[in-house]
Amino acid sequence: MPRINEIWVLLGVNIMLLSLTLSSIQSANWVQTPALILIASVGALTTLAASYRLINPHRLHIVSALVGICVGYAYGLSLIPSLALIDRFSELNYRLYSWILVIFGNDVTTDTLPLSILIVVLTWLISYFTSWFLIHHKWVWTTILTLGSVLIINLTYVPESYSIYLFSFISVVLLLIVYINTHRYEQYIKSENIPHPRFNTLTNFGIGILMSGLALITALSITIPEDSPTPLKQTFRPINRYVNQIRVEFQRIFAAVPTYRSDSIRFFDRVLPLIRSVPKGNETVFLANARLPLYWPAIAYDEYTSTAWRVDDIETKPVTLFESSPIAGEEQVEEITTLGPNAVSYTIQMFVDSPYMMVAGAPIYLDPKAEQQIPNSTTYEMVFSDTATPSDNLPQDVKSWLHSINGSVAETGNIELAQIPSSFIIKQINKTLNGSSRDTKISIDTNSPDYYKDLRAALEQPGTIKAISFQRAIATSSPISYKPLKTLQVNKSYDVVSELTSPTEQDLLMASEDIPHDIIDRYTNLPKTLPERVTFLSKALTKDATNTYEKALNIESYLRELTYVPKSSPLPHKVDVVDHFLFEDQSGYSDYFASAMAVMLRAIDIPTRVILGFGPGEENPDQSGFTVRDKDNHVWPEVFFTNIGWVPFEPTPIYPTRVRATTAQRLAMATNSGIGGMQKRMLAGPSKLDTSSEDKRERDDLGGPLSGGQGAKEPPFRHFGSPLGKGGLAFILSTLGILFLSRLVWIRIYGPPNRVADAFSSMRSLAKFLGLSSNINQTPYEFANNFSNYIPDIGSEIEEISDKFVLETYGAKSQDSTDLIQIRRTWKSLKQSLLKTLKNTT
Repeated sequence: MPRINEIWVLLGVNIMLLSLTLSSIQSANWVQTPALILIASVGALTTLAASYRLINPHRLHIVSALVGICVGYAYGLSLIPSLALIDRFSELNYRLYSWILVIFGNDVTTDTLPLSILIVVLTWLISYFTSWFLIHHKWVWTTILTLGSVLIINLTYVPESYSIYLFSFISVVLLLIVYINTHRYEQYIKSENIPHPRFNTLTNFGIGILMSGLALITALSITIPEDSPTPLKQTFRPINRYVNQIRVEFQRIFAAVPTYRSDSIRFFDRVLPLIRSVPKGNETVFLANARLPLYWPAIAYDEYTSTAWRVDDIETKPVTLFESSPIAGEEQVEEITTLGPNAVSYTIQMFVDSPYMMVAGAPIYLDPKAEQQIPNSTTYEMVFSDTATPSDNLPQDVKSWLHSINGSVAETGNIELAQIPSSFIIKQINKTLNGSSRDTKISIDTNSPDYYKDLRAALEQPGTIKAISFQRAIATSSPISYKPLKTLQVNKSYDVVSELTSPTEQDLLMASEDIPHDIIDRYTNLPKTLPERVTFLSKALTKDATNTYEKALNIESYLRELTYVPKSSPLPHKVDVVDHFLFEDQSGYSDYFASAMAVMLRAIDIPTRVILGFGPGEENPDQSGFTVRDKDNHVWPEVFFTNIGWVPFEPTPIYPTRVRATTAQRLAMATNSGIGGMQKRMLAGPSKLDTSSEDKRERDDLGGPLSGGQGAKEPPFRHFGSPLGKGGLAFILSTLGILFLSRLVWIRIYGPPNRVADAFSSMRSLAKFLGLSSNINQTPYEFANNFSNYIPDIGSEIEEISDKFVLETYGAKSQDSTDLIQIRRTWKSLKQSLLKTLKNTT
């Protein structure tokens, strides 16, 4: 068993490290927590039960873990106010169960209680096990890596001023390492029966503290560049992708936890938390070489869950496009002449990793090629026979069409291509071909550009149709996202030609109110828990409107009167985000405004979805396009109009309302008066901002906070930069580090020996390095004789080291401090004589 004073020293150092780590967590004030340092101290002291043989170590591990869980659970009970004790148990169990469902599901929670419990339990367990391994096994790195990882993860989400915790942590770690190494050296000296030099331990400890202090001062004095050199970025980019995925999951599971970062998550997968950190950084996300200020969608969401938007039940298909760009020339006039009044072309250059391609409008041409995610449409099947009729459970439009073709199949055994409306896509036809008694299944590739040609050929094959399988075609007009077939590298570009949905106000006012069933089924759903007052407010705002467009405008205008605040606020448990935004807080950022409009329109049966993407960004000084930054991250709603498609609206007050004009008209506005003049025509009145918010930023007319005319960043070069700059400093420090490590390795092999055996072993290594082959079965004297003959000038030193080695190994002669000093002098003399011999021979 270790000495008692050693146990207390190690335990004290570990509690110091725990205190620094936990202080950084509590000062960040993520969630409500008790006195974590006290819990950690008790957990660490629990390890003494095994040191004093009060309990079996294996049992102690189990008991300590159970105690930690009970402490966390008891603290959770204390966080549930104004309930009887029995009711608190039920409430806590329900909230923990709901949180577990969120972890393994696709939803978001606003409940911070589970995280409070988790922090308490982990504090106890980490305190106990790190203390155990440090005291009983001297596993220093278990403590350092565990607590260091927790500290660094926490510091990742807090301001730079919190870095004092890291340097304090490193200082204590260095003291721990110095203590452990000094203690091990002392044990070695005693085990070898070497007289302990006076003040040796104190001297070593003092030198270790001095070196540690110099290292910390050096680290603090070096200015760390804000942007890492390009080679480092390339090295860590694959790791960053996985880290970002973990961050997305943490954002979903712990959505209600605030953050201090300005470079928040840009892209989400199938779940968009409505309690997220608003990106406010100035980092360039991409450059858009476009003639018009466009909004850049990344992914569409269609299911509201009270705390998030999500998208499920989707399928992935290749984007069927032109094989080469259909643009005849670079001028926009030629684009419109070639492809129609709504066609535009643009180039996107990405400056960050993105799982999505930013595509405004419906793509006609994409280079490189991509795939699209679309809603998984319902497949219908009709079997034709003399007695078969369409099922009453089918949607009305499907049933009507099947009734219309049922008679034709009964009379002619076939269907004409003209009888198939464009709203349906045929996937498979079962036919009994003439001269055959079996049914033949004819599958049709719905993604093929020759779809109609293949369908006509299938219908014209002689025979009798027995059954058909089909889907609605409307799903292909509701793309969710576009993804490249191959990962896009940072700084790489892709070209797009797309057709914008640019209806005029008159088009929207005259749009048909007959909406396809698939659109209604997917885009009007709401959770049953939505408070009724949201629906009442929607109906009150739209009671005088006569069509979908007027209803959407009324709700949009109402929301634009609310206050924009570029940050999320803590939300109560079991709250509906939209309801809280509309009736309690009445302030928020674009996620809240877009969600409120989408939910309010769905409450009156108008199909709506929300889009996560980016605003137009800031026009480049040379008017060559737009720079889109983190702070342009934006969410907006889209409303479905029959025979038009998805039309965007803008309820967020700091953004202008969308222009209702054709693409040609918008282009003419930009060409005649410049983008700046066009921006003025796009404005819809002053923005209502929260002047008390510290995060308030002046915005330009196209959606991004003004950046002070910084423009786009220069493309990084693949070198370390000027020798006099930060890159040169990094290169020099790296070189010195490599030289220092090389020196340590050399000293380890050929440095001053700590005992006679080390000197003899190093002498063998030196002989091998000089090309002298030696047999492992040689006696020490045989080896010494061969080595002396090989290099006679160092024969005396070789003989002396060999003699002392034989006496110590085979003569049982103990080594004292005098022998150690003498053997080091002999070894030093051997190396000096060898160096002179080598110089003379060259």
